[in-house]
Amino acid sequence: TGVLRGLLADRYATLSAVARAAYCEELEPHHSWLLRGNVRAGLMSMPSRVEFCARLAPTAAAAEREPLCYSEMGALIQVQEQILGEMRALLTAFGFGT
Repeated sequence: TGVLRGLLADRYATLSAVARAAYCEELEPHHSWLLRGNVRAGLMSMPSRVEFCARLAPTAAAAEREPLCYSEMGALIQVQEQILGEMRALLTAFGFGT
């Protein structure tokens, strides 16, 4: 969700930069130093935005691919945020949330 939100917020940032920022915000605090290094290395090998959209919508015409992907990302973010909200509520109810 963080990666998709970042892609929509900054249309000029690279996918790897957006993924690193999302990782630092959401997951890095929960990882050991060894895992952090491995994840950072993996995030450096992310595809370009153009390749990412091509993989998400391989059958769409090239001119339509990017607008379609961004539209679908926005819709997916809304659904994911609803699900994450429910998951946080359940974790809190069971004593695991903050």
